Amino acid sequence: MSSSEFCGFHTEIDGMIKRSYRLWSEAYNERLSNAEFLRRILSLSDTGEEAKRVASHLLSKETESLNVDYASDL
Repeated sequence: MSSSEFCGFHTEIDGMIKRSYRLWSEAYNERLSNAEFLRRILSLSDTGEEAKRVASHLLSKETESLNVDYASDL
């Protein structure tokens, strides 16, 4: 996904989310999918509103991509 779809502020949040995913993924021995990570940070009360907006957008794009991949396998 290109960060150019976000303004500067949200691009920065997108980068923080991606860096955080790498850390969480290592902690979970690489068994945490990006979608599961996004769902988890969306459920945390400490996650800021703008971070939740970006995470929600990323999750919807990922879900959309998975649906397209699944449909092409049919």
